[in-house]
Amino acid sequence: MKIEASREEKIVRYAVKTVYLKRAFMFVSLLSLAGCINDDNSFRSLDLTATATLDEPVETVAAKVMIVGDVASPRLADLLEVRGYEVTDVPYVAYEASAYAMAGDYIVWTDKRNGNFDIYAYQISSATELSISLAAGDQLAPQISGDYVVWQDHRNDDADIYAYQLSTGTEFVVTTAERQQRYPQIDGDYIVWQDERNNEPDIYAYQISSGKEIEVSNQLGDGEQLSPLINGDTIVWRSFQGGFNDIYGYHIASEEPFVISDASGSQYMPVLSEKYVVWVDNSSGSDDLYGFNLNTETSFVISAGAGQQWRPQISGDVVVWQDNRNGVDYDIYAYNLLTNSEIPISVRDQAQTFPVIDGDYIAWQDFRDGNDDIYVYRLSTGEEIAISPHATAQTRPLLVDGQIAWLDGRRGLVDVFFRQEITAADQLATIKWLTPAGILDTLSEQKLVILGSDIFSDGVVLSIFDAATSAKVNVLGFGGTSTSLASALSAAGRYGMSVTPASGCSPMRLVADVADVNNIHALFTDIEVANILELESDEAISMDELAIEINASDADSPDDWDVLATFSTRMCNLAAPAIVEFTAEGGSKVMLDGSAGVADKYAYWSDSRWNMFSNAVSYLTSEE
Repeated sequence: MKIEASREEKIVRYAVKTVYLKRAFMFVSLLSLAGCINDDNSFRSLDLTATATLDEPVETVAAKVMIVGDVASPRLADLLEVRGYEVTDVPYVAYEASAYAMAGDYIVWTDKRNGNFDIYAYQISSATELSISLAAGDQLAPQISGDYVVWQDHRNDDADIYAYQLSTGTEFVVTTAERQQRYPQIDGDYIVWQDERNNEPDIYAYQISSGKEIEVSNQLGDGEQLSPLINGDTIVWRSFQGGFNDIYGYHIASEEPFVISDASGSQYMPVLSEKYVVWVDNSSGSDDLYGFNLNTETSFVISAGAGQQWRPQISGDVVVWQDNRNGVDYDIYAYNLLTNSEIPISVRDQAQTFPVIDGDYIAWQDFRDGNDDIYVYRLSTGEEIAISPHATAQTRPLLVDGQIAWLDGRRGLVDVFFRQEITAADQLATIKWLTPAGILDTLSEQKLVILGSDIFSDGVVLSIFDAATSAKVNVLGFGGTSTSLASALSAAGRYGMSVTPASGCSPMRLVADVADVNNIHALFTDIEVANILELESDEAISMDELAIEINASDADSPDDWDVLATFSTRMCNLAAPAIVEFTAEGGSKVMLDGSAGVADKYAYWSDSRWNMFSNAVSYLTSEE
């Protein structure tokens, strides 16, 4: 193998070449290719405009190339841009829905598809996504009630409170007072939040219909008033004074605060319904559950057993919580305030946590099978219903008006799934996440899509691949540490292939599968292949290649499988193809490259490996 200059030196050399030299190189290249033997190798039939090798770079025809899902894609983009390609670099972000809420016909959530947290909504009846707020800075903690969404907004650096009316599509300011306004809640005509305009946190409220702001708690003197809740006419919050937490309330109609619990120790984690306030109380030295009847203004004990009683929720006359009385893990218990009776909801091995309740149903997050799933219990029948028995995590359920929603990892993302009835089919609210943001809008303009291996979802990888081939765009897919195109196609049973990771075998080396009489393979132009080629150096810290096994006799296999190169016998999976090519439905050329450098950001790629990459791109973007 001939000795070559460093990649940086070659890029600089290319950058200073004049147009006349570029044209001369192109002419020499065309003459050289014209003398190649035409054979069954698909590369031989092409009149390439450039060899695109690093030692003799020439001007290439401007082509649009998109790189998707690769943490090191800026390295690839830099090389291609120097060679005259128009590159769209889309580093993949594992989008995560978070802080979601549901009411009526809408689900709202936050995600970072645009680089910072924004607010989106999904209308169930029309199956459409809405952008609620895409302002600068982060938009956090959305809540919804009726026609309005409210959230904590950082477009002005400090946190403010903004709201959005769904029926009119209009945004409005609730407060932009000095310092921080956080943790908004909404019910009907009123919004409440924690407000630091007076230095220490107080509780403020806002009436939507009148635009009137209400000072709820600043008359209580010193101390911090935190994390308010609202239900109808009542506002409840946690008051931190003298090193302990108490629970306070406020009636909007009478405009007066009142004490719910200021017992010794701390009272915290309150929840509120029309009739009751329930909280965690450690005045006895352990975490117990207490309640307060808003109508009679009397307190009562709900559960004071051994262990910790935590995360209470209430609906009607039933309280539910996660309970550690067994001293090992959490179970789910409920208590009927009318009958003064306790109900064991789920007492099983492993942890049952984050319970919620709405009417006749209780839902929770359950680890009984070694990963989190969602289960539901029907109070009237004692029936348990498995909602999401998937291998990935399903967490943080919500129950609202007979509908259930949860956060779901089955697609390799954190999605919001829901059911319109408990026993109905699963539906996806975050439907727009089938690809990274903006991909489908520009796919048809591309000549080539390069798929890296940092996308953590087969479904996302395949959706991009299918969209590209449907648009008759060529595809280059790398192997690597996560979900590569080759492994995604294999898992889906497509094209008659299977994939095995190299699993730490080193060093990674490659031999050409087809060579002409001069031992020069078209993909490896100007690289002698009589010797084994290095893919990564022997010092590589990560060996993340894939062995791609193809089965041309499979009925699903393409007719034109072409094995371009194989791994040397120093790989664990002996002689398995490392680079293969075929034509997808619709005519798109597809090249699957078993090697990648994602884990080490290509730091250990040899010059030969960079040559192989640039040649592959040149081939896939060249007109036949």
